[in-house]
Amino acid sequence: AYGVVRQSGGTITVRSAPGQGSTFEVWLPAVPEPAEEVEGVAQPLTANRGHETILLVEDDALVRKMVAGVLASCGYRVLAAADAREAQRAVRHHRRPVQLVIADFAAPDQAVGMLAQTLHRANPALCLLDLAATGESTTLAWLPPARQARIRKPFQLSALLREARHLLDARRKP
Repeated sequence: AYGVVRQSGGTITVRSAPGQGSTFEVWLPAVPEPAEEVEGVAQPLTANRGHETILLVEDDALVRKMVAGVLASCGYRVLAAADAREAQRAVRHHRRPVQLVIADFAAPDQAVGMLAQTLHRANPALCLLDLAATGESTTLAWLPPARQARIRKPFQLSALLREARHLLDARRKP
């Protein structure tokens, strides 16, 4: 819970006393825009199954573990890393091409973008899913717009899976 609250720009405090229990207070920032309307019937997370290799670069260990677990449960091969250096080692040891990179490309450390560009040279069909922590949109000029997308944190896992599947399917279209 702490990781999700902090990632969302909030704070969490705990007060505890023997015999009196514990009180958790969660403070989250107000959202300037209304929540996104979801239409239709909710599909199970596994509706967006796949077999491709996904490189997930996320510095928050809790978010990284949760997203990697969901992706793996949907059949994807997941290389999860905390930063670009760890991601580079994972890719080197995996020895299979990466089809999708999921990361925050607007992060101060530009190494993830440079790693993605290197992977793109080895696999021109590479797709990128930007997990934007801010409202800023990052478009990478060296990759066609149809093979990159953005999801703003915090996000729903179902939305991430849908967008990942959409990008991976779009690679095959001329």
